Amino acid sequence: MSGARWQVNTEGQRVVEGQRVTLTCHSHGAPTPMLLLTRDGLELEAELSKSDSSSSLSFSLSPALLDHAGLYQCEASNQYGSQRVAAYITVSAPPRNTTVHVLPSTVVHKGQNVSISCQTISFPPAVMFLKKLANGMEHRSADGTFLLVSVSTADSGLYQINVTNELGYQVQVFSISVRERSARPPSDLSVLLPTVCVAVGLAASALLLDFLRRSRKKGFYQLARLAPTPA
Repeated sequence: MSGARWQVNTEGQRVVEGQRVTLTCHSHGAPTPMLLLTRDGLELEAELSKSDSSSSLSFSLSPALLDHAGLYQCEASNQYGSQRVAAYITVSAPPRNTTVHVLPSTVVHKGQNVSISCQTISFPPAVMFLKKLANGMEHRSADGTFLLVSVSTADSGLYQINVTNELGYQVQVFSISVRERSARPPSDLSVLLPTVCVAVGLAASALLLDFLRRSRKKGFYQLARLAPTPA
């Protein structure tokens, strides 16, 4: 059996998402070789054609997607042996579905730290730039994470994240508002204590008056009982 070989046909110099890609594996032998096509070890359904001494297997990516990237292998075999050829296909795409998350919130207090994380879908991986629109100050991140430490009211305003690779870019704009910390409200204890004292004083006064009334009544009764009998 002669060696199996790959033929990869694309509509451009590189595989870009959305293009049509055809992979064809050829093999010659007697008996006619059987062909098996896999991607990352999983068998793919492909179109097989045979002649008296050769066979070919074709598989199309139409359109090519990022998920189609991987290691494609074609195995040719008959009763006298087998051969395998491989081709690694990469699929490139500009950034898309970009999302931005601001933690703990887009409204924070002075002195807090603000974490900004950006996620996108792209290949090659995108580089991300954070810019404050008011002054043009820009930060770069390869993993999409930015940290604003101990923010002040001067950090309030509009921000822009630019996500870019060699095929294109996406832009997201958001705002951050930094507020002064409000003064702490007075403790309820200062209000509560006078109220409690007044309540205790009133209760004590009521008890004292009640005690005096009882004492007076009791004393009057005893004096009347002990008075001498007139002659």
